Amino acid sequence: MARRNKRRLRLFPKQGYIMLLIGILLGFMIFLAVSAITSTGGGGGAGQEGLPSSITFDFMCTSEKQAWIEEVTPRFEQWFFERFNITVNVELDVRGSHDTVNQILWGAQPTAWSPASSLWIPYLNDEWLRAGGAQEIATDSTPLVLSPLVIAGWASFFEENNVTGFQDLYQLAMDGIDYKYGHPDPLLSNGGVMAEVLEFADALDKTPDQFVIDDFTDESARDFVRTIESKAVNYEKSTGFFG
Repeated sequence: MARRNKRRLRLFPKQGYIMLLIGILLGFMIFLAVSAITSTGGGGGAGQEGLPSSITFDFMCTSEKQAWIEEVTPRFEQWFFERFNITVNVELDVRGSHDTVNQILWGAQPTAWSPASSLWIPYLNDEWLRAGGAQEIATDSTPLVLSPLVIAGWASFFEENNVTGFQDLYQLAMDGIDYKYGHPDPLLSNGGVMAEVLEFADALDKTPDQFVIDDFTDESARDFVRTIESKAVNYEKSTGFFG
């Protein structure tokens, strides 16, 4: 009974915050779509010379955005048709951040790309150049939101063991206290990469912007990360697919 009275962790932002994100997304999508149309020869709607009667907007994004993007997409498509007399079809390709990078490197050409973190932009550019690209592929981007990475779990377990960070999870593992740990696959997802980055940060008592290459070969830090990861029971493709 006492557990029911505990304050629950809020995993979703308030409605007003969601509407703010929706507004930003709509503005971003409208700008790209209008730019694509006007670059073909003028404006004013279908039927005019050089303008198509329909366009397809390929949007590659990550899974944590999927639900609310799908919710507003029909309204955007209707608004666009009423405003420009052009049918626009938004095609979502939902993946983990690392997977989106791989798809682009393998030839995918989305109209817009939205990874879960800006850290993937220099990574994509570097891999693109390594693969023989003549110049960086992602050169114009705008960060829309700042979002936290959190450790979530049963309140009773966290309170009993005073879990406030990765140092506590490491100590529990060293003390032989059993628990199950999970995060998205770092080979596919931003959430998985960021979880392991922050594990290293806790091990080294640094912030990620202070990292140097040698930090990731530091044996004590690697042992810290290995100990926590030994408790992992699940690696999903992306945050939105987890659970």
